[in-house]
Amino acid sequence: MRSNSKILTIDNRSLFTALLFPVGLRYHALHHLFPSPLYRALGEAHRRLLQALPVDSPYRCTIRTGFIQAVRELLALCSPGRHIQSKSDAVVA
Repeated sequence: MRSNSKILTIDNRSLFTALLFPVGLRYHALHHLFPSPLYRALGEAHRRLLQALPVDSPYRCTIRTGFIQAVRELLALCSPGRHIQSKSDAVVA
């Protein structure tokens, strides 16, 4: 199963990430899986989900270590003729 490369989770608790994504937007994939939790609960939900999910879970394929990595991948998807291999390309169900 290949995850949607445009729906990402930024798993980084730096001040830079908090300033860019102040209201839980870094948990975009989680929000699509479970739209009802309040944004302030998404961080804890993300941590609990990671504890319960297997290593090859499609949700884990949405996780990026930072904003710059996510932007690079999204720009590569938009560039004609360019494709970068992400973790999600290797996941097979």
